[in-house]
Amino acid sequence: MTRIACFAVGCLVIVVLGAWRVVAVMRQLENPPSPETRVFRGTIADDPVHSMPQDSIIVRLDGSKSLVLARGRAPNELRYGDRIRLEGKTTVPEGGWGKSLKAKGIAVVVDRATVTLEQPGPRGALRLLYEMKRGMRHVIERLYPEPSAGLLAGLLTGDRDGIAKSESDAFRRSGLTHILAISGYNITLVLAVIGSLLFFLPFRWRFGPSVVAVIAFAILAGASASVVRAAIMGVLQLAAAHAGREKSMRLLILWTLWLMAMWNPLSLWYDAGLQLSFLAVVGLCELTPVFEKALRRLPSFPGLREALSVTLAAQCFAVPWTAFLFGDVSLVSLPANLLVAPAIPVAMAAGGLSLVAGSVSDPAGQLIAILGWMALEWICLVARTLSSLPFAALENVEIPTWAIVAYYASLFVAIRLMPRFTTRIPEFSCGPPTGRLPASPASTENGTCSR
Repeated sequence: MTRIACFAVGCLVIVVLGAWRVVAVMRQLENPPSPETRVFRGTIADDPVHSMPQDSIIVRLDGSKSLVLARGRAPNELRYGDRIRLEGKTTVPEGGWGKSLKAKGIAVVVDRATVTLEQPGPRGALRLLYEMKRGMRHVIERLYPEPSAGLLAGLLTGDRDGIAKSESDAFRRSGLTHILAISGYNITLVLAVIGSLLFFLPFRWRFGPSVVAVIAFAILAGASASVVRAAIMGVLQLAAAHAGREKSMRLLILWTLWLMAMWNPLSLWYDAGLQLSFLAVVGLCELTPVFEKALRRLPSFPGLREALSVTLAAQCFAVPWTAFLFGDVSLVSLPANLLVAPAIPVAMAAGGLSLVAGSVSDPAGQLIAILGWMALEWICLVARTLSSLPFAALENVEIPTWAIVAYYASLFVAIRLMPRFTTRIPEFSCGPPTGRLPASPASTENGTCSR
């Protein structure tokens, strides 16, 4: 069989598999409960979110693959896998929020829901992971005051529920929202910890525990599309290192994109977080060497050149799409990211250590938490200060479709025609784990191409 025939057969197989997966996902959204439905039963399909003014619970209905989002007051003892009774009126979500829910397989929302526990769910691995996450949150709240506690939970597990709206707005206006999302840096930390704990084993024996740890962390962090993307890239890079295969970042991105499409094709179309995550990864891989060469006159200490290069590379790809989707453009994003970059690894490392120590002894955890609190407060201070500037952000920006298409087409042509400033291609730092923690999110994202 010729190479062209093989290529044609491969394309046909991909198209058939893609069509099959899209049909399978769309069937989950068929036959949602009618607006007149008042009472129905189901099983909690994700970790319940208890917050003010209302709780949020994702429920899989009995006898159906459909998911519904129940919003209202619910008992605090509800856990994943519990069987519950819902009472309320269903509505079909619309707009951008409706699209994001559709990407998760949620067809309708039950507002002002009254939730009653009928039967506790079985204790399994997922329930245990969610209990562990809940316990981590309680330890963080004991050791750190707000808003540091909410920020640390976001940095370590991607949990943003504890972040006040004022703080969230400050991070949005200052262009720092991305640090609250699980990225390749978090995955690298997981691999580094596993490598440290299992340093006495050969690398091939550490491969299995490392993969299990990455999957468990992805579930712990909520298994959103962007989290799954980072986990897939981490596992693929780890597998390449284990097999001794040469790594190509472009192929890695394409394989990850294909696996994400097979997992949930709707997420590629409707999930803005996943789209921005992929764009940032592409920017890091394609433009970081270019900016590092262009900024070679800047001092490399204390990571200024590296932090500036990766920030510019990611923003060239992600910021225009953010403005197109949400109409917001932060004008202080660059200085904000440069100011907080040195504090993020300190906050995560000290926060993680204080979390472990605080689980055993509060005094030990509080002692370590002092360093973490200082780093977290610095990040919050930068976000609040820069976001308060009158020119911090442009809002309600309207970018026509033709303009965004022209921009990315021009960017693609420029990358293809641009002479290579350097032969170094960013690679994933997940060869045989040395147990050393990465120096900073900037260096890790540059190395992993996983933002």
